[in-house]
Amino acid sequence: MDNFTGDVTYIYHGNDGTGMPWNDTAQIDYLNPVAREAVMQQILNVARNFPIIRFDAAMVLAKKHIRRLWYPQPGHGGDIYSRSRYALSNEEFENRIPNEFWREVVDRCAQEIPDTLLLAEAFWMMEGYFTRTLGMHRVYNSAFMNMLKKEENQKYRDTVKNTIKFDPQILKRYVNFMNNPDEETAVAQFGRGDKYFGVCTLMITMPGLPMFGHGQLEGYEEKYGMEYTRAYKDEQVDEGLMNGHRALIFPIMHKRYLFAQVENFLFYDVWNNGSVNENVFAYSNFVGDEGTIVFYNNKYGSAQGWIKQSCEYAVKTGSGDDDKKMVTRSLGEGLGLTYGYNHYVVLHEQRSGLWFIRKSDELMNNGMFLMLKGFEAQVFTDVRQVVDNAEGKYAKLYELLNGAGTEDLEIAWQEYRYKELYAELEKFLSVDLLTNIHEVFTPADTESKAGKAKASKKKVNIKNILKESEKAALAYYEVEEKFIQQAKEEALALAEKEAAADPKKKTAAKKKPAKAKSAELTPAKKFAEFIKQVEYLYKIFEAAQKSSGKKSAIKATLENDIYRGFETNRYCAEILVSFAAVSNAGADNLAKWGFNRKLSDLIARTDFAEKDMEMRNVFSRIFLCSKVSKLSLSTSEFAKSAYEAAKLIAEGKDSFLLCGANEYNGTIWFNKEKMEATLWYALAVNSMLASRILREQVYDLYRTMNAAKEKAEYKCRLFVEALMPAEKKRKTAAKKASAAKKTSGKKESDEKKATVKKAAEPRKTAAEKIAKVKKPAEEKKATAAKKTSPAKKAEAGKKVSVKKTTTVKKAEAEKKAATTKKTAEKKTAKVEKKTVVKNATAKKSEAVKKTEATKKIAETKKATASKKTAAKKTSAKAKTDSKKKK
Repeated sequence: MDNFTGDVTYIYHGNDGTGMPWNDTAQIDYLNPVAREAVMQQILNVARNFPIIRFDAAMVLAKKHIRRLWYPQPGHGGDIYSRSRYALSNEEFENRIPNEFWREVVDRCAQEIPDTLLLAEAFWMMEGYFTRTLGMHRVYNSAFMNMLKKEENQKYRDTVKNTIKFDPQILKRYVNFMNNPDEETAVAQFGRGDKYFGVCTLMITMPGLPMFGHGQLEGYEEKYGMEYTRAYKDEQVDEGLMNGHRALIFPIMHKRYLFAQVENFLFYDVWNNGSVNENVFAYSNFVGDEGTIVFYNNKYGSAQGWIKQSCEYAVKTGSGDDDKKMVTRSLGEGLGLTYGYNHYVVLHEQRSGLWFIRKSDELMNNGMFLMLKGFEAQVFTDVRQVVDNAEGKYAKLYELLNGAGTEDLEIAWQEYRYKELYAELEKFLSVDLLTNIHEVFTPADTESKAGKAKASKKKVNIKNILKESEKAALAYYEVEEKFIQQAKEEALALAEKEAAADPKKKTAAKKKPAKAKSAELTPAKKFAEFIKQVEYLYKIFEAAQKSSGKKSAIKATLENDIYRGFETNRYCAEILVSFAAVSNAGADNLAKWGFNRKLSDLIARTDFAEKDMEMRNVFSRIFLCSKVSKLSLSTSEFAKSAYEAAKLIAEGKDSFLLCGANEYNGTIWFNKEKMEATLWYALAVNSMLASRILREQVYDLYRTMNAAKEKAEYKCRLFVEALMPAEKKRKTAAKKASAAKKTSGKKESDEKKATVKKAAEPRKTAAEKIAKVKKPAEEKKATAAKKTSPAKKAEAGKKVSVKKTTTVKKAEAEKKAATTKKTAEKKTAKVEKKTVVKNATAKKSEAVKKTEATKKIAETKKATASKKTAAKKTSAKAKTDSKKKK
């Protein structure tokens, strides 16, 4: 109100015409160019300070909504009834605001602050208009939330189809969300079950920017606004929902790069008996050499059908808006598949964790079949084409699985490939045998009197327990030998193939492979060795059990250190016995046959054990540690072998498995527990495999490596260096010293060069000054010469040439003199050196002569002295003799 005139002016609040005005805002008149420029300057000011700007309720500033709300056409009331008196004709409205305000904002930002990301909140199905026409970088896609919530699936599928028909790149500009501060929370709209996770899967696997609302992951139900300073409800995190995100959503988000692009994005109709199922969303994408396929049924009811040919999408042919053509591609083309009788497609389904195999020809000719329950989603990642090998691995797996999935393709192949071997192994290492081993190696309670009495009474004949499995063991060893020979033939064929490709490898291929230990052993001998190894372990265990049980009384011996491991390492007796049963096959064959998994599964079948992935790692460590038995542990080779073993554990390709090697701040560290477990298993396994004579050497190796571990401060480098042989240390030290000398020498030479350059620079500058002084004089002479006659010119030219030649001769003479001086100096230096050397040799020879002379004099003196003493003795004897006679 104007107190002077009494006029009353009303200021409108902001309004979208759908509800109550926003009473914390004032509406700006966007038909006023001064007001538009003021808002523009404010936006640019914000852009100079922040890289991203979000425009709230941006759709109300589109021209058609400014018209609808504030300046209706004459005769129309408009959505705000009091604005009817401000009606404008179309011509006047266009004159007042000729361009879209947001288009001007986008252009000005691109011109003045080009790195700003502009994000608009736009509803009322204006998302496409904001991205296509107004050029907004990102726009809220409210259709995603609203249509999928209401299960208006056909409408949203049409929205996607229309977008890709206009320009697929627009899909990347959508911000897809399930809730925002103006809407109900995600769990209130979509629940907490399959529908929520299905729509969330669409949100993170479609092109565009996925946006999680406040409290969405935690499952909060309270709707909040910007005016809230705190939450009114005391809500707790829904752990079930959170775990669902961890299992189903977050793993896909780690592969977001596979879904974000639109160049290979294909949207499909799902056909079933000649009609399209509009409730199912199906699309594929392809990046690099990895493809993805996503299915989701947004309806409570099962669905099935086929996908083969994609929906039409636009491909630009020129720079104009109309320069485009409609294209459709097949599923095979979208995934980069090619025809071939031995071409197969491998797919990994993320929800179930199963792997599938399909023929490339079938997918290209017939498409892909899908079957979904209500609100079920399937996400196929790692979709890639493979070419089968000569062994026919994928063909056999395709037949074996028959369309079903498997947890691991490699395991499925091993189960098929080594079916006979596995069957015999299961009979050998039966549940009864492993249970008996467990009972025998379970420590008795030696602390109490009753326990001691029980332990003393407990007499077990381990040989009889093992003999019960002899028949099954012999059958297994026969089959094992067949697979060992097969592995040799495969290795030989591979070597010949490599030799054919590379002539350098021909000599290596011609060499016959050394006979393996297993080839020399019959099944009966193998079984006898197995019994020996298990008996050795049991003797250690039994001796320790019969002792007092006081740990302080136990001395540090090989047997006692092995026994301590029985107390700390879980299922170690069963693991060692299982390894002893198959150890003759060799570590490489055991790894190839997947025995780390198979042996752990056999132990897990028993009642006393459970399935444990760590047990597989233990078997893998044992296979690697058993290679130490091939190293020479003689006194001459001991240091070298210890060094090789340390490198295998701490610096090899399996160092993470063996010692938990990990890098932090540029240093590679080992895990104490893993290192100790590996060293103990290496001691137990190699002592078990070694003969009685070599066991002490194995124990020495264990102690030296254990001592190195204690000094290493958990650093892999220090652990290996502690076991480095002396010669190797000297060589490395020499290399370091030479490298340091080279670097220091380079520095000194660079410094000398720099000093020489500095010393030479003032001379050059003086010469340059003289040249600069001479130049104008020469130029004057040249001009004078031009004016003179040609004869004088010729004479002058002769004089100049004579002068030049004299200067050249002088320079050459000076150079010769300098070189002769240098050579003379060198000669004199050589002569002086020679004289010095001669003098030194002469002095040495004189000193040698003097020493020899002194030696001779001393010898003669000794000789004379000895003669005198001898004469005295003889005279004394003669006197005594004469006296006696008298």
